[in-house]
Amino acid sequence: MTPTRLASIEFLALLVGVGSACNDDAPFELTYETENLRIGVADGRELCGGDLDRLERHVANVEQLLATQLPGKVDVYLWPGQSESGPGDHCSNDRGCFYREISTIYARESEVGHELVHAVAIPLGDPSAMWSEGLAEALDMRRTFVGSVAPSDNFFREEDVDYPSAGHFVRWVWATHGPQVVRDVLTDPREPLEAFEATTGQTLAEAEADYSNSAPYSFGQLAPCQHPQFVETEPGSWSGSIELDCANDDTFAAPMGLGGFRVLDLDERAEYRFHSDASALMIQRCPDEDILVKPEGDDFEAQGEVPPSTSAAPEGPVRVIDAQGEGETLELAAGRYELILLSEEARAVSATATRLP
Repeated sequence: MTPTRLASIEFLALLVGVGSACNDDAPFELTYETENLRIGVADGRELCGGDLDRLERHVANVEQLLATQLPGKVDVYLWPGQSESGPGDHCSNDRGCFYREISTIYARESEVGHELVHAVAIPLGDPSAMWSEGLAEALDMRRTFVGSVAPSDNFFREEDVDYPSAGHFVRWVWATHGPQVVRDVLTDPREPLEAFEATTGQTLAEAEADYSNSAPYSFGQLAPCQHPQFVETEPGSWSGSIELDCANDDTFAAPMGLGGFRVLDLDERAEYRFHSDASALMIQRCPDEDILVKPEGDDFEAQGEVPPSTSAAPEGPVRVIDAQGEGETLELAAGRYELILLSEEARAVSATATRLP
């Protein structure tokens, strides 16, 4: 998605009238526009086509999952991870918030996916805090994990809902009873407890016991790793390349310059040798698989040198590969992996992976 610059806020006001685009409390200008979003970034940080495409794909994925459609364009004020400031002046926390009345998000980069779920879910009504925040966590661009608060406690909270616990429980209802049941609970006009029990056919106590016995430690992300795959050029050898250019849909802005993702799909555990002409090459497991039990220690050896989760890195470690020169060999389990190719400047970069005998 080619980055599109917006006109001035004053000019936008003439086009769209009263609303978030002419918000008097705007922290900075909205400088990018996509099909569904108008985006401004703190500290003048640049966004590339891949950054914008990632947000648009997330909106499209959530619309499909919820069978809804974003009611209109959303204004997004975004604070990068390295920004010293944050959305605290606009939200009751320093992570992020969504104002449905003016269709505006103020959020740190790590929280914008959560807030976009709120925006897409507007047609489903105004559910209780546990279901609203739980849904935003369950459909966010990351895993959910078992939380510290039981569903029967979280269920009736309004001001202090535990987001991770709510997200994991809603994700369990989604996996156990199906997406339509979750949508029905959200839109049911009855009190939350009555709606939940009537829709699922379980009492809350029965559901909590079932959840405690059957939910995995972590549910995989619902729409992960949507990047082009490495091509198997011959049995046991894969290659991929990216034309890193900020205008391209598959190029992301990175602290060191530009980056792009490719997916490597491996069907057997083995040692794999990596080579690359990129300035840096990194690898991480695609967050698309459920993790049944919490890993103990930092190794999680059964899952190879790049596991889906460790006790030190629950979301999964990101490993830097010394892929230049002679390259580096890693022992990897079967699974899907994201390879991240980085460069200080716009150019074509490539990488290869070879299974060793």
